[in-house]
Amino acid sequence: MSINNIEKNYENNSNVFVGGSKNFDERTGTYKGGDSSTSHFEDSTKQAEQLFREKLSTLVPSKADYALREEYYVPLNHLKQEVEQSIFVYNQIIDNIDSIMNQINVDYLKDANLEESHKMLWREVVKNSGITTEYLIATDKDDRVYVGGSKFFDEKTGKYKDANTLYPDHISFEEYLYAQRSMSVTARRLVKEYERLTSHSVFSYLLNLRQLILFILNELYEIREILTDLFGEDYEDDSQKQIGVQLDSWTKMSLHYAQRIADTITATPQGIPVAEVDKISEKQAVEFQAFFAIRLDAVNDEVDSILQSIKRDLVDSSEIFYKRYLNQAIRFKNKIVNSMEIDYHTTSFSSAAPFLTEELLVATNVMNANFGMILTDMIERYMSINSKMDEILNLISDKRKYSNYIFQLAVKGRPKKKIVKQIEYDQYIPIFKSAVNNITVESDLVSNHASLDNLEDDHHPQYLKKDGGSITGDIFVENSAKIDGVHLSTHAHSGADGSERIRSVDIDYQSAQLQAEAFVIRPISLAINSLITDIIDGGVPVVDMVLDINVDDEFIYDLEYEVIVAEVD
Repeated sequence: MSINNIEKNYENNSNVFVGGSKNFDERTGTYKGGDSSTSHFEDSTKQAEQLFREKLSTLVPSKADYALREEYYVPLNHLKQEVEQSIFVYNQIIDNIDSIMNQINVDYLKDANLEESHKMLWREVVKNSGITTEYLIATDKDDRVYVGGSKFFDEKTGKYKDANTLYPDHISFEEYLYAQRSMSVTARRLVKEYERLTSHSVFSYLLNLRQLILFILNELYEIREILTDLFGEDYEDDSQKQIGVQLDSWTKMSLHYAQRIADTITATPQGIPVAEVDKISEKQAVEFQAFFAIRLDAVNDEVDSILQSIKRDLVDSSEIFYKRYLNQAIRFKNKIVNSMEIDYHTTSFSSAAPFLTEELLVATNVMNANFGMILTDMIERYMSINSKMDEILNLISDKRKYSNYIFQLAVKGRPKKKIVKQIEYDQYIPIFKSAVNNITVESDLVSNHASLDNLEDDHHPQYLKKDGGSITGDIFVENSAKIDGVHLSTHAHSGADGSERIRSVDIDYQSAQLQAEAFVIRPISLAINSLITDIIDGGVPVVDMVLDINVDDEFIYDLEYEVIVAEVD
């Protein structure tokens, strides 16, 4: 139907008509007086395909058909305020977790791998941030008295220590955060060893919650960017309203989990009744500790697995979903599909170009269907994330429970390893806060060769050091290369190849003559098998002779004989 006939379509008349309206022509199947010409329906020679094309304007409802139906939507300003509120709330929770973790300093000496990672990371910070011994001395507030005047002074050498060796005697939370920011291999190793050592601690769950919050914030930032980039002061059409409803659903869900996370932080973990702890024996306490430790390791693995899954949803694929799919779908629908639909509904385009109208309807229906699929994906995506959030919060509750069980049983069983170290003042915190990793190649599989440590050890026996080393195999020199100016392949001590010439006076002939022992093996038999004499040109006599010399088998490969031919008159 034509947009120009809206007042006829909704006429105030209570009479009942066969076609549903007095303005509907039963003979032609169209409304009377519209923009579309109906003369072709009287022509019996029209083909069915042509009639179908020209009737398309009556097959698709116009916007007038929805004029009396109220659409649900969330005011855009309210949606933007909810997103900002969610971001603010999660940042507040992050600050609260950081304030707790900043009071916890880990003793790296409790684990050899963590100790090595800690020292390597400090050398990285010294190199990249230009930390000097003088700077550490200037920022030191230790008022204790030392023999050399400073704890940074080495009494043995009489010099101040190298900044590379002045690493902190603990691992602060700021060092852990720096390692997370850095892309170096050393930093990733420290994060891994730090989380492994603290996995059974009562504060480990805070690290898991902090990671979860960072993932949620990433999603909220993507939503805020969509609202800023694509939406104006108000919705432009119904499609934006539908997107707004789904985004509002996500922000409400995020606020719900923000409250749950805050409650998890402040809640008291489940514990074993004190009466039961008093009744068990030391052996039973140790056995239960081992059992709960196994359960805790299993829960930690599940937590890590779900965190990685949530990271894929809220970080790895979030940008792809919002920018490549949702963003593009909204832009295409707003700038192309909606404009073409308006032309179709408000002009006589359908009667003027029935062929293009058919293509238009097919294309717009496909795009609208694609848009609907994206909305469905949003709903399924949010439902999947919702279930994962519930699961990980329940697992974190179990994690706190088992960790607390082990701590309670330490009174009767095995004492829990003390990994926390008390620090009165930490001069290294400002260094790690401001430290940056300026390594040019930041890749998960590539590290800067200049950042390697322990090069003084023989980790690669196939390499020779410039100040020494041992060669255990053959060495071949190609391309006439020289070593210290000498061609090894043609070296003859002649002085021509760059080496010093050997003089005859430098050779010790006397010692060789005194020490040499002449020893000649007499042959067992000697016989002449053939003898041919001849005189060649010039009158020179020659003799061709074959001799058989038999000696002991023991010396057969070591003997050489010289045959002297003498002419006898």
